[in-house]
Formats: sequence, structure tokens, C-alpha cells
Amino acid sequence: MTTKRTSKKKTATAKTGNELQHNSPEPAGKRLTYSVKLFTETIERARNAVYWTPGLSVSGLVEESVNKAIDQLERKRGEAFPARPKQIKSGRPIR
Repeated sequence: MTTKRTSKKKTATAKTGNELQHNSPEPAGKRLTYSVKLFTETIERARNAVYWTPGLSVSGLVEESVNKAIDQLERKRGEAFPARPKQIKSGRPIR
């Protein structure tokens, strides 16, 4: 089954089975707040990019970048990641 969703930025195709699944940078559904720690230089570069790119927001830049990174990992893996069986641990990693 193939479904097409369109957004202002691009069209995405979701496929089932052994085919790769690509999620739109603007998937339908609820938006959540997700906090991460980044180096100051990374944050400043993001803010500069947003300032000098009309129509771009920090959230949009981060969402597009994360989706591109996940797409790259899935291509390298050869398939989409399955749903996780349990929640990942949050907070500082134990050393």
C-alpha cells in the first residue's frame, strides 16, 4: 500500500512491507516538545541560518535535519526502523 501526503515543502511517500518508509518533515498529527542539549556553536549556527533564511524556523530546521539523518540511517540499514518495544531511557546516561 502506498499513500501520498503533501505539505508545503515536499511530497512524501510511505510504503509498507520491505520497502523503505519516508516520513514527511511535516507529518500529520500532534507536535511534541522534545528537549536536547546542543553545543553553543551549533545553536548559534542554527539561529544564524534561521535569521538569514526567510520562512525558516528553528523548529523547522531541526525537524528537517533530524528527518534527513534518520532517512540516511535507514538507507544505510536497508529498511525503516521498526517500532521500539519499549520507551528509551531519558536523562543522563549511566557510566
